[in-house]
Amino acid sequence: MQPMIQIFGRWISMYWLSAGVGIVLAYALALLRARSDRFQSSVKHVFAAMTLAVIGGRAGGILFNAVGHILFFSNRPGFWTMQNWNIILRSGGVLYGGLIVGFFLIFAYVRIMKLDLRDVSDILVPSIALFLVFGRLGCFFAGCCFGRVSAWGVVMHGSTRIPVQLIESALHLYVLIEMLRLRPERERPGILLPAYLAIYAVGRFFIEFLRGDAIRGVFVLSTSQWISLAILLTLAVIYTVIKVKKRMRAAEPLQVNQSIVEARDSAVDKIF
Repeated sequence: MQPMIQIFGRWISMYWLSAGVGIVLAYALALLRARSDRFQSSVKHVFAAMTLAVIGGRAGGILFNAVGHILFFSNRPGFWTMQNWNIILRSGGVLYGGLIVGFFLIFAYVRIMKLDLRDVSDILVPSIALFLVFGRLGCFFAGCCFGRVSAWGVVMHGSTRIPVQLIESALHLYVLIEMLRLRPERERPGILLPAYLAIYAVGRFFIEFLRGDAIRGVFVLSTSQWISLAILLTLAVIYTVIKVKKRMRAAEPLQVNQSIVEARDSAVDKIF
């Protein structure tokens, strides 16, 4: 754990330094991918969408963090003081909140500008994974989002704890490498977003069992675990709807041909 680092005589937060490096590299990767002939979206639109993702990520993280603190800690003494809220609003926020609001802003921009959502998401998703590699490293340096006490791990807050921040960072790094190596969007445009959401939702669900910070949920599971389940359910419903529509479309020519045959037979019967 290394919350602060001194650079040229000034103390800088390692969390925000890591996040800043992640943002710069995420922009670079997105713009580099936008220049590829495999995608149709212009660099200008990709830059705008990436900027909205950053803004949404920060706003959503703060919003979900604030709501969570109000729901679980509002009855504590000193909760509503300016000092406490200054700490809450300056924190990194809730990752899922950032993802949800960030994706919503990207979706709104794509619809307004009449872009191809599959194309834009295929460009941006690796950048989001890249940013979160560094974002979770920042959590590790800051000592937040820590794991539960264990016989193995790293010393944090006076105890040996499971380094869940590093585990989640490694998960995003693995997903990023596989996306860039396999490039599944070449065969199935638009696949990166649902694939990333599904992998992260499953991974986050199990990682939450290793968390050791304050209780953040209801009915046994944490809030992030409920969100993970909601994401997986939504993806399953969307997948089912798409499969049903494809089957219906495949059956339409057969129905049309059958109608033609029936009309022809009826006309023949009338003639003879």
